[in-house]
Amino acid sequence: MLLNNEDVLTNIFYKDGSLRDIYILNTDKYDWNKFLNLLQSSQLNLNLLIDGTEKNDVNLHIDDVINISDEKNALIIIDLNGIKIHCHFFCIEEIELDINPKEIVNSYSANLVFEFMRNISSKLEKEVFISPENMSEYRLITIYPNGTYIIGQY
Repeated sequence: MLLNNEDVLTNIFYKDGSLRDIYILNTDKYDWNKFLNLLQSSQLNLNLLIDGTEKNDVNLHIDDVINISDEKNALIIIDLNGIKIHCHFFCIEEIELDINPKEIVNSYSANLVFEFMRNISSKLEKEVFISPENMSEYRLITIYPNGTYIIGQY
């Protein structure tokens, strides 16, 4: 997926001090486990933090995370070639990832994120989209399981 349009950096990864959210909606435990398996089988560096303390074992099943997150804050940091993507475990019904647009400095890094999203979309057979922080109703780009995408209205 090669988007070399400077508008992508300007209109999706604009720097205003806020994060961008990556969402997968209408998920269940099965989707979460497919997502976690995808992460674990990737070549990406993963760090699991429980209440801010790094844990060595990132081989998780969503039931493990649910049990942990009942009492503690669980977070997986995904290192995508130097781009840090934070995976939160807020609820079973959606997968939410955060990304700092300051880390998206060129078309190459933007395309790394889009390819990551495409892989998730294909594996989960669900739409994956980026929105401004805490604004899931406002899609900046949506990637579909067949690899097509729509850039939203800015």
